[in-house]
Amino acid sequence: MFRLPALRTTGGLVLALACTLGALAPADAPGTPSWQGSPDVTPHAYRWLNDFRPADTYAITVVRGATKKQVLRRLGVVRTELGDLTHQQASEYAQNRMNGWGFPRVIQVTKLGPAVVVFEPWTARGFFKAHRLTRRARLASFITDVDLDTYVKVEKHQTRIRAFDPLFRPPRQGALPQEQGLHFGARHSNVFAQSWAFLERITLIHLSRAWINEPHPTYVFRGRN
Repeated sequence: MFRLPALRTTGGLVLALACTLGALAPADAPGTPSWQGSPDVTPHAYRWLNDFRPADTYAITVVRGATKKQVLRRLGVVRTELGDLTHQQASEYAQNRMNGWGFPRVIQVTKLGPAVVVFEPWTARGFFKAHRLTRRARLASFITDVDLDTYVKVEKHQTRIRAFDPLFRPPRQGALPQEQGLHFGARHSNVFAQSWAFLERITLIHLSRAWINEPHPTYVFRGRN
């Protein structure tokens, strides 16, 4: 079970985030890059998550406003660079090296358009250390584990804007416009598709199945989970 600190935010911060994201909405134009997201994307765009999970336990975080070098530094100390691995290879690397002290901190950190995507099989350092990644940036993050515990959160400039369990209906207080129409907590809904669509609405970065399946730079950080 994930335990998150109490959310502290203000209506002004929520409004500022909404205005910022509105200004970043993509223009319809030919030759739109594959990573270009939509503020109105629906879970249907991520329906492939119905039968696909990159790992039983994973966190995925999309950061806007920070470089890859900054994200790597703020995640911790890199012990080993593994080169480009698929998500399956990264997950297997971590699983094969599990011991009584847990899993090694295997994290994939990749530049995607104007964003940096952090994928963590069997760990969640980026999710729980988000304040380190958002000094002058913002992010949206989703985490799940083998027991189907789930959380999404949005942070900006080291301040948590929103956090909730997408398996249930989110609290109305502090709700973001990007939640409208995603129907979190609805019966028979796909929490993975809903959550990844929410990440796209917040960051305007689209995560395609083809891109997820590509090899990405993979690192082992100091410490274990």
